[in-house]
Amino acid sequence: MLKILFVCTGNTCRSPMAEALLKNMLSGEKLRYEIEVLSAGLSSFPGEKVSHEVIKLLQNEGVGNIQDRRSVMLDRLMVDEADLIFVMTGDHLRKLTALFPFTKGKAYKLTDYAECFGGADIDDPIGQDEEIYRKVLEDIRVCLKNLISKLELRGG
Repeated sequence: MLKILFVCTGNTCRSPMAEALLKNMLSGEKLRYEIEVLSAGLSSFPGEKVSHEVIKLLQNEGVGNIQDRRSVMLDRLMVDEADLIFVMTGDHLRKLTALFPFTKGKAYKLTDYAECFGGADIDDPIGQDEEIYRKVLEDIRVCLKNLISKLELRGG
């Protein structure tokens, strides 16, 4: 089994988007191995609802209903169990590796690992208008397509 963990700041926008999108992109696919996809926040308030804008966008995309999903604070067990950890910004990566130095070699900025957008950060859309959320969703989708190809997740 491959465990993939997405991490952002509060676990209410970017990392839940990435988690839901990747699960959706892989559903119904013949995969090379079993994959578990999770997300968490570096500075999360556990139990917070996912952003209304994220819920709306994902529902419109047919990605599924995540309105009952609540934010999760990143912890040592999650980090230990993850095979790959993808963060949204360089600052996230610095904080993650400062908290958990053993993550070097399994923690990456999503855009770097997936080789998209020249490694630019995926900025937090919180408090922005719907178009910014949509752009973040599309940026994450592009990275996930590259990630799926790079990891050769689909079976033959």
